[in-house]
Amino acid sequence: MNSELKFFTRQEYKGAYAIQPHTHPCDELVYYLTGTGTITVNGEQYEFQPHTLILTQKDEIHSERAKEPVTVLFLGFTTEHTFDNGPFYSDPEDKMLQTIMEIESEMKQKNQYYEAVINLLTEKLLYQLQRQDPSKSTRKNDFAYILNYMHANANQKITVEQIAYTLGYNYDYFRQLFIKNIKQSAKTYLMRLKLNNVKEYLINFDYSLDEIAQITGFSSTSHLCLVFKKQFGCVTGA
Repeated sequence: MNSELKFFTRQEYKGAYAIQPHTHPCDELVYYLTGTGTITVNGEQYEFQPHTLILTQKDEIHSERAKEPVTVLFLGFTTEHTFDNGPFYSDPEDKMLQTIMEIESEMKQKNQYYEAVINLLTEKLLYQLQRQDPSKSTRKNDFAYILNYMHANANQKITVEQIAYTLGYNYDYFRQLFIKNIKQSAKTYLMRLKLNNVKEYLINFDYSLDEIAQITGFSSTSHLCLVFKKQFGCVTGA
């Protein structure tokens, strides 16, 4: 397949910024080196963080905003590759970043045949991107297993970081799986599981709050009451 790099830009935003909705006459890959924020592609919003990527295809409307400094790498290109599984990708092992750094180096040095080398590296980058894009059925089954594991272990004193490590996921990639699949954070999902378990114990069992806090993995009764009130707008009964 033939791929051709059209532009490459490194942008450092020193503070909060907002990029208004726009399109490009070619595909664009955005790699976030530092910072966090949101990007909206065709009406769908995604949260970005370091070592995540957003792919927008030709003429797709997208916008971006952040409340803190962000360093971004923009690559525009044309290609025969097709991408059918959404715009969000992750680079937990920095393999794609290494290829992008090679592209940047070639553009700065401009050695003989650098344009041809840049296009070959762009082709390599897109194959690496597709390696991060397994079949939909595989992704769905993997995520279903994650949810089943969290349901089974929600009452443990366990963090999202520990769950990601136990299941063999990079923590940043694990967090983005939740944003991509169910549009909420893994921590929010885990806490809702815990609170739903609390409700079940309150309704169906004659346990004290201290006992329920211990059973459902809360650090203390006061912590349970605090998050319960925040979620449901009322306090639990004694």
